[in-house]
Amino acid sequence: MNKIEREHLFVEWMSSPIHPTIKASTLESYIAALKKSFTTFSNVDFELDIFNYKILSEFQNFFNQIRQNERYDKFNKSNNGSYQALLKKYEKYLSEMQESQEKYVSKEDFLEWAVLKKRSYNPSWIKIYADNLKSLAFDLQENDDLKINLFNIDDANSFRIAEVKIRVDKNFDTINQHSTQKSFSAALGRYSEFLASDFYLSRLFVKDLVEDKLIDEQVKTEIERTVLSRIGQSDFRRGIIRRDRDCLLCHIPYTELLRASHIKPWAKSTNQERLDLSNGFLLCANHDVLFDKGLISFDEQGILKISSQINPKDYDKLLLGKAMNLNVDERQGRYLIYHRQEIFRK
Repeated sequence: MNKIEREHLFVEWMSSPIHPTIKASTLESYIAALKKSFTTFSNVDFELDIFNYKILSEFQNFFNQIRQNERYDKFNKSNNGSYQALLKKYEKYLSEMQESQEKYVSKEDFLEWAVLKKRSYNPSWIKIYADNLKSLAFDLQENDDLKINLFNIDDANSFRIAEVKIRVDKNFDTINQHSTQKSFSAALGRYSEFLASDFYLSRLFVKDLVEDKLIDEQVKTEIERTVLSRIGQSDFRRGIIRRDRDCLLCHIPYTELLRASHIKPWAKSTNQERLDLSNGFLLCANHDVLFDKGLISFDEQGILKISSQINPKDYDKLLLGKAMNLNVDERQGRYLIYHRQEIFRK
């Protein structure tokens, strides 16, 4: 894979709505800082374990109190800002739970939320990051071997070594300071994360596979399809489960019985659509099959539509009811147009 192909993949990865907002290693540093806080602030008369706060207003009261403690700034600085970052992250988590009227709040759920919560980057920022990686290393004063388009570096371990050398270069702070909103440092972090991602590694594997002349073409095609499909669908499923939690129609909560159903089928979707969480619902196995086979669908308002091929006498057997409607956003509504036109059996 050459640097241009790698750059295009990086842009695709940054554009993907399944891009993680936080690395597991970062989360570990947050939890480590929390444990240290129990000793540092042991003389306070309020609860220090943030996971015992289930209500946003109560946590915000704690947050205000702890920030006023004379040891707070020094402690947070000694932990590289991890403690404050954790508190802000947990505040955002509780805020989202409150907005969605979600009653299940726990440490385990927060950790899952922090790692699996997804977002895509603004296109203008993606371009800035890519441009930084292509050009800013040339301004380094030391390490002539790193004065290159950083997309030349093709594996995570090599890049981590290079990143350390870049960050200790005496000109790094100046370069970063003059980059758009100090984005050079952020670009390095994102590229390191990209090179270690399943997204990149799976495509690198497929690329090597395709170029292997000893493997039959039909076998190559099947392996490529399987690898990319499983990687993508695994991320998609985790995101859908995190968002919807149970079957949107019958509310079965057992994960092993749930399916992340694509509205526009995987085979008919673009790479972007395949990973778009708006192109999916969480349904139980029963309702997933009905939806997949076009025996049920929904209009733009989320109102259930049942195929005329199903006898009304069987509605109860199939756990179907006229009141089984969904809350559908605008993007899901657009995918549902495709489903009604191409999949639904009227």
